[in-house]
Amino acid sequence: MNFFQGIGAGVGAYRRALSLLFSRDFWWFMLFPVIAGCLLFWGGQQAVDRWAGGLQEAIEARVAAWMLPGWVSFAVDLFVRWGLRLLYYFSFFLWGGYAVMAVMSPVFSRLSERVEARLSGRRYPFRWRRFLWEAGRGALLAVGSMLLQTLVLLLLFFCSFIPIAGLFAPLAGFLATSYFYGFAFMDYAVERKRLTVGQGIGFIHRHAGVATGVGGVFAASLLLPVWPLITCSFVSLLAVIAAAVAIDGRE
Repeated sequence: MNFFQGIGAGVGAYRRALSLLFSRDFWWFMLFPVIAGCLLFWGGQQAVDRWAGGLQEAIEARVAAWMLPGWVSFAVDLFVRWGLRLLYYFSFFLWGGYAVMAVMSPVFSRLSERVEARLSGRRYPFRWRRFLWEAGRGALLAVGSMLLQTLVLLLLFFCSFIPIAGLFAPLAGFLATSYFYGFAFMDYAVERKRLTVGQGIGFIHRHAGVATGVGGVFAASLLLPVWPLITCSFVSLLAVIAAAVAIDGRE
């Protein structure tokens, strides 16, 4: 299977993921994205409002000291409030998905395990120690993927100033983002194959197209203009299931 066939397989796995998520055994997992999404969105908005409020007061004090017209203060305040919100949404596209993954890592671990049990019949007895290990591993992997993705996107940003090559930088950035997201989602299923860290990384690299396809749908959900946090939290469940479906039986 080549890279583009792998992308097709990763995206196509969402069809089975939808039917599984809405089945009797898995529907209740949809309660978690709503709770996590609302808490994260509320927390982000509160942080932006407080930061904007403090910055606004500092600017108003400076404008008053300089005795500038009132409309200047109003224009600057408007720019600060909307500018910070735009920065928040832009940052959410880059890193918000990883915040969702870190918060919901325990849910993803359990969900991936139950999906594999449905697909293959292999069942894993619940043990708190293993459960906490898998959840912690998932959260740490999300942070690591976020840092690597940021470095790659910075490199692509500088490459965007190169003639001709810069035209492909946005597409390359989206594919890189999709791969790192897919890598993190696939790791929940790969970890249970009892592979070493190096073997697990090698396994996902061999199926880079699948990882990109799985992560691409999730990355696209971050671009939706309406309730992106809750939407991507819901899609993240589908991504975990799709990752388990896509690599089921692969070696």
